Amino acid sequence: MDSRRNQNLRTGDILMEFGYINEEQADKAKRVQVENIIRKQSKSINRYQGFTEKQMLTALGKRLNYPLVNVEDVSIDPKAVAVIPKVLAEKYCMMGYQMQNGVLSLLVNDPMNFYGIEDIRQVTGLEPAISLCEERTLSSAIRYYYSEISAKQAAALASRNNAMPEKVELSIEEGDTDAPIINLLNSLVIRAYNSNASDIHIEPFEHATSVRMRLDGVIWDFMTLPKNVHNSLIARIKILGDLDIAERRIPQDGHFKAEVEGHDLNIRVSVIPTVFGEKAVLRLLSNNGQIDRAGNFGMSKSDGELMRRMLGAPNGIVYLTGPTGRSCGEKCA
Repeated sequence: MDSRRNQNLRTGDILMEFGYINEEQADKAKRVQVENIIRKQSKSINRYQGFTEKQMLTALGKRLNYPLVNVEDVSIDPKAVAVIPKVLAEKYCMMGYQMQNGVLSLLVNDPMNFYGIEDIRQVTGLEPAISLCEERTLSSAIRYYYSEISAKQAAALASRNNAMPEKVELSIEEGDTDAPIINLLNSLVIRAYNSNASDIHIEPFEHATSVRMRLDGVIWDFMTLPKNVHNSLIARIKILGDLDIAERRIPQDGHFKAEVEGHDLNIRVSVIPTVFGEKAVLRLLSNNGQIDRAGNFGMSKSDGELMRRMLGAPNGIVYLTGPTGRSCGEKCA
């Protein structure tokens, strides 16, 4: 159904039609929706009413003939993601996921945000085919895929600007914050954080450099960088980790602090020599981790009581093990 034909519909009427709200709640929903249209904002009206987001999306989907999908169940084409500027995707909570024959398959949280849909239509020049998605998972997907796009764009820019790697190293030492290598490393760290990765592995080979990320104990290939980027990237890592840039024959360890999306990270750095150059491993340690059920050490009540009895013993050893590197905190919630 063409979204432009639905502009006279009201979310409150649709929810009342399917029995999720009463007439009084529908009136409130209408007022919220009108205010959002006037302000050109996308704001979920269910935050002010007594119904769930899934109920709202189900009703809207049935009425407008839009499917309700889970991000994890659809195939995401990065080219379709990139066709929408990141600022618009975040502003309207909308993301492209497939693109074919002039049609952009679009994940949307608020299908009644006609202004946002039309804005994306005008910017992309493509006809949107709308699918509905819950806000939390869609927002997470937007962060995840746009950080991947940013990393790959930074890698391409760094490659084009590194015909002579030594010059880039000098510009980095001089503190040039616009250097493509700096943007590349920043993008890799942001991508790792949004993926909940514990480590970034940067390993040189004969003709290219492999970048891999460790998620849940498994190392996954992320991207391949041109060989001419490698030395400058390692130099940038060494500068941040307070390591000796000139020393390339022995292993070195260090660390630096970073802030990603308001979260503090302590990044441990390990650099070791290999046949084709220096390999770097960056481990991300979050300083913002939170423990649920803190009174029981994050355990269930029964396990917490068992731990207290063990700690009260006059002797013995308590051996702790678990996920590598990062604390779950709210990222894993």
